[in-house]
Amino acid sequence: MKDTPSGALKNIIVERVDSIETALAHVLPEFTANLLAPLAVFIYLLVVDWRMALASLITLALGLICYMGMLIGYKESWQNTIDKTKVLNDTAVEYINGIEVIKALGKAQQSYEKFEKAAREGADCFVEWQRRCSGFFSLAMTLMPCTAIAVVPIGGWLYMQGTLSFAHLVMCLILSLGLISPLITAMSYTDDLAKVSTIISEVTGILSWDEMSRPEHAPKPVEEYSISLEHVTFAYHDEEILHDVTMEIKEGTVNAFVGPSRGGKSTIAKLIASLWDVGGGSIRIGGADIRDLPLAEYSRNVAYVSTG
Repeated sequence: MKDTPSGALKNIIVERVDSIETALAHVLPEFTANLLAPLAVFIYLLVVDWRMALASLITLALGLICYMGMLIGYKESWQNTIDKTKVLNDTAVEYINGIEVIKALGKAQQSYEKFEKAAREGADCFVEWQRRCSGFFSLAMTLMPCTAIAVVPIGGWLYMQGTLSFAHLVMCLILSLGLISPLITAMSYTDDLAKVSTIISEVTGILSWDEMSRPEHAPKPVEEYSISLEHVTFAYHDEEILHDVTMEIKEGTVNAFVGPSRGGKSTIAKLIASLWDVGGGSIRIGGADIRDLPLAEYSRNVAYVSTG
């Protein structure tokens, strides 16, 4: 939560939630329909002649064997594309939202290089995955719809043996031709359903975060705006960034935090802005602990502006 960029939150809550609308509105009913129709046809084939019904599934079985080849490393590849796509979307959102500040600070080239790298990695992970699966996919899509390869010779042999009438042979052949295509369509929705599951998990994860505890009303109004940090500590997960920091910022003064990268400068600013709670110690404004002030009121007086 602490190290989640704002672009990531906006991307999950807005873009990624919006992207599952198509799956929920269209994929689920179509997925169900494309499963029920072949099931009904297969049951009818069993009634007509169970041997022809099984024969119509031979190419499906061969195609599924090829399809299993596509599933080699599926979990790792899927997670890789999810991670790279999230980085790309987050980077794009932050780049677009902060373009004015980026240009004003002369960091356009640096920020664009970050976006370009994310875009390249986002594309490469899909291309690599598709290249690895293309052979299995082509073979599966070629074999599965060709039910006649098995139905015609087996049906012809049964007809010649006198155990299958010509009318039933023709009926089974016609019905088998439309048995597999709906199943292929249903299988094509598996990625969309997996995407829905992933996005719901991301949203659930955000909703499970602990909220900052703030009162609805201040015990007394803040009369002056000097800021003081008293023995403040703070850590990202298990990595302590601030340790026993004590300082005071007088009202009406301009102050600068100078130090090396990852030295805690932006962390102090975010803590002062009450974006996070301190791990230890306290931050006071006008002598009042900021944790005792309503968040809405405090946000009207203190603002945090990121420079990217």
